[in-house]
Amino acid sequence: MEDYEGLLYFDRCTFNSFVDLANTNFHSKIRFRQCIFHGEVYFNNTTFHDLADFWRCKFEKRTSFFKTDFLATTVFSGSIFKENALFTYSQIEKLLILRRTTFIQGLDLSLANINGDLKLFDIQLDDFKSVDNMPETIEYEEGLEEKGEIYTANKRETFRLIKHIFQSNNDSVTSQKFSLLESITHRKEIWFRLNHDFRSKDLWDYILLTLNRFSNNHKTSYIRGFAFTIFLGLFTFIFVAWSSKTYEPATNFDQFDFGLAVSHFVQFLTPTHKFDYIDENPSGQFYLLDFLGRIIIAYGIYQTIQAFRKFR
Repeated sequence: MEDYEGLLYFDRCTFNSFVDLANTNFHSKIRFRQCIFHGEVYFNNTTFHDLADFWRCKFEKRTSFFKTDFLATTVFSGSIFKENALFTYSQIEKLLILRRTTFIQGLDLSLANINGDLKLFDIQLDDFKSVDNMPETIEYEEGLEEKGEIYTANKRETFRLIKHIFQSNNDSVTSQKFSLLESITHRKEIWFRLNHDFRSKDLWDYILLTLNRFSNNHKTSYIRGFAFTIFLGLFTFIFVAWSSKTYEPATNFDQFDFGLAVSHFVQFLTPTHKFDYIDENPSGQFYLLDFLGRIIIAYGIYQTIQAFRKFR
């Protein structure tokens, strides 16, 4: 372990090869201002006792803060990470600020030990490619430490953590985005588990998440909720109508009363409609299909309302 006591300041520097800062104790402030790192940067087992400021820096390769201790304020304001940035087993003791930080590929905060505060302001992070793997395997630890891979479970936990931070700040707009990303990732995570260790609970969770995806895109799209209600309602209504005495499958469309069908469909879209809105004496099959249609319509309406309330 090496100790460095003096103040370090790098301004507009370009590092063309890898930078090895592993196993180093920085006791004073260290600043990197508008620096470019073309190679990998190693912060393994590094300790920053004072301010660590990476202002508008660009990291071209994957950057891993493996077992890095940030004991004071750490700032990545305006920095760009072109490949994965991982805070694996990092210690954030006081404050980590990510302001206008751009993660072009991925970010992993899932295994960071955050005793202090994590401040996020206008960060750029979207869905990204992750690796499916079981956390019990040896390859999991090797991928984290040696390859800088981000696993699907870690990605989902990172989105959950970021969502919680924005919710705590009453930023419903941004938290909604990361809630969506969390749900999408969770569905992929369950699908992977189903293909390796089938469990009925995972199956039902996957079905539920899929329905939420198609019905209102996890509370973010009222248009999708409306379309889901109309199209799935129309599909169900066709079978309901065919099970009645009023409508029978026919090839002669000249005799088909479209106005009457539209009237019946509009009534069908009301979950509290009467059973005799088509026939006075409905069949048992009609009752069953109509009841199924009520459930679908009620679910679609509920999902549409949920999406309308996303900025509550």
